[in-house]
Amino acid sequence: MYKRYAWIAPGDVNAFFGLMLDNIGVLVLSVTLLAAKFGFPATFALRYMVPGSALGVLVGDLAFTALAFWVARRTGKTDVTAMPLGIDTPSTFGMVFFVIGPAFLAARASQLDVDAAARYAWHIGIWSILWSGLFKLACAP
Repeated sequence: MYKRYAWIAPGDVNAFFGLMLDNIGVLVLSVTLLAAKFGFPATFALRYMVPGSALGVLVGDLAFTALAFWVARRTGKTDVTAMPLGIDTPSTFGMVFFVIGPAFLAARASQLDVDAAARYAWHIGIWSILWSGLFKLACAP
């Protein structure tokens, strides 16, 4: 007998808005800390870093949703759910204070203009996230 997959369950809307507001709060926190502590241009962060982070979360959530559908179809269960993906606060502090902020200051010290230094620090941040993800993937098994 075919069981219909439940697209939404009690608490899903609340969970969505809770995670969405948490992610917005973390993005505001990161832009504020970078601007206040390191002089990082907020306009650059709002133009490139925030949309890039939002796109990354969207793609990750869609991937987890596809995996949930795959598991539901494979197992025949109708209560499979996707793991929520978001930006965690401890990693945000680490990226701000130990990666992007110091990279921005180092770039400024090497006489790069503010926008070039911001782009340089952003690229350092992107590469550190990529390598962190690859390390986690390698350690997952």
